[in-house]
Amino acid sequence: MAFEYPAYKELVIHPAPLVVLNFPCVLAAFTSEYLSEQVNKGYSYFIYWLENVVFVILFLCFELLLVFPIYLKNIPTMLFFSLGMFTSIFNTFIWIFLGIPYSIAIVMMDVKLLLKILS
Repeated sequence: MAFEYPAYKELVIHPAPLVVLNFPCVLAAFTSEYLSEQVNKGYSYFIYWLENVVFVILFLCFELLLVFPIYLKNIPTMLFFSLGMFTSIFNTFIWIFLGIPYSIAIVMMDVKLLLKILS
């Protein structure tokens, strides 16, 4: 029942003695209902992005850790699975020179897509 009441919704999800960050919500609970609803709405956005900033940073670090092993794994792939000797050598040299920047660009596109999904 209290969760459905917008003025106190965040105090139910994040109880006051446990979470120090919701002090503005506790103060707003003693004011008008409109102000309490607005503070709770802002607090909800703040907590959402506070949690997701950590997730995005960990996601970025994980994908950046994978760039170099994937770069190394794709060199023999380009060499052995391209059709023709000239194409194999050409694709391998292109990958050797452009593989890491290309992989980093893909990581940035992944992070951009993740942020788009989260917002």
